[in-house]
Amino acid sequence: MPTKIVKKTEELQNPTNSNQKNQKNIARLLIGSERAGQEYIVHFLQQTLPTADPAQPKFAKLAATMKNLGSTDLVASLGTVLDIHTVAPLEGKKDINLEQIDGLIGFATLRPQFSHFSVGIIYQAERLSLDSQGKLLKFLEEPAEYLFLFLISAKPQLLLPTITSRVLIDYLPLEEGEATVSKALTEAKNLVSDFTSLERKKTLRSYPDLAKLIDKQKTNREKQLILELCLAELKQGKSPASLQIANKLQKAIRYNANVKLTLDWVCIALLDCSLG
Repeated sequence: MPTKIVKKTEELQNPTNSNQKNQKNIARLLIGSERAGQEYIVHFLQQTLPTADPAQPKFAKLAATMKNLGSTDLVASLGTVLDIHTVAPLEGKKDINLEQIDGLIGFATLRPQFSHFSVGIIYQAERLSLDSQGKLLKFLEEPAEYLFLFLISAKPQLLLPTITSRVLIDYLPLEEGEATVSKALTEAKNLVSDFTSLERKKTLRSYPDLAKLIDKQKTNREKQLILELCLAELKQGKSPASLQIANKLQKAIRYNANVKLTLDWVCIALLDCSLG
């Protein structure tokens, strides 16, 4: 069964246009796993289809396919009845490149052939290069008339704030086995708040516990999630020092730098800028 769409929708950053929530074709950022994201899209399309005219032959074939769709392989299942374009990191490449986004934008300019709308999906959106994010940002400012665009990411902190402010955000249900990670992140939240406060005493007091919590995590991905909490907290800071550290930390996370060494560097950088 498709995962039920999470109803809680909010921006990671302050939205620039409050009336965007009423636009059907505003892009959506789905925070969670690829599998949960694909299930969300299936469910979303199934809810959207009744708004179209089933009397049109080209729609009827899509409606019949969607009605009993069980697979989350969207291209394989819908590629012959729906205009769909996907973007994902190429094999052996770290980033989604500019040419891939150009391809998506070119696709979006075409009128749909199979139905009243087309679908674009960006998998692992956090791996968009900075140039690609800049190109995508311009596209988001004037969304295509016929396109439903979905960005799927488990690491939304790595996206530019200007992108997250222009999309609707849905938090997807946790996958099996993620509950333990979620508990660790909850434990880390207060520590991170003190650690990134730019107050010397708080940083020094919270650093040992934060380092121990990272050591307890079994996988590098779980350890990185705690660094991403630090990144999100630093991005909310108003001081130039916080933002400067955040920019460098974002690059370290993007290129999978050693988590423990990165935390040590962040601590030193924070102490250099600390008050009191």
